[in-house]
Amino acid sequence: MTGQPAPAPFDLVQDFVNTRRISANPAKNADALSSPAALLAWCRAHGRLVGADVPTEAEWADVIAVRDGLRAVLAGHNGGAVDEDADALRRLAAVTADIPLRVDFPDGAPALRPAGDANTVRGLLGEVLAAAASGADWSRLKACRDPFCREVFYDTSKNRSGAWCSMRVCGSRAKQRRFAQRQRVRG
Repeated sequence: MTGQPAPAPFDLVQDFVNTRRISANPAKNADALSSPAALLAWCRAHGRLVGADVPTEAEWADVIAVRDGLRAVLAGHNGGAVDEDADALRRLAAVTADIPLRVDFPDGAPALRPAGDANTVRGLLGEVLAAAASGADWSRLKACRDPFCREVFYDTSKNRSGAWCSMRVCGSRAKQRRFAQRQRVRG
């Protein structure tokens, strides 16, 4: 990850969405959740139990829908249209309608928590969604503006103007593309 790590609990959302790497070079694309077995391995590696059995294809599809839908929402935090990927947002809405959450008051303040068994795929998704809904700084979590990256980063700039996960990589590429475009127009 090249971007700024998010503070808890947004770090869970960041880690979850960044399980899919997007690159201009398709050979460099990577998906840590490429199958139900890969999902189980990722959950175990990140201390999240989802039961002893490999998740079903339907559970895996729900996880992918939530991940891709959250990335579409986070692209909206970075100047893109929130409905830029309307299909991903529709799938996200369909899955999240069935994720049970409850409100607890651990320190007198309301907090969303997954309802039901936390050691299930639904429990994992509930934990991710509860983390997303946990505070006003949610808008600081963004998907990189570079369409060939889209890595999720936490914007620490005072005015919330961060656009790229890394100024050295994605920001530099964007500036190079704009320079080349201006040269073609002049040329």
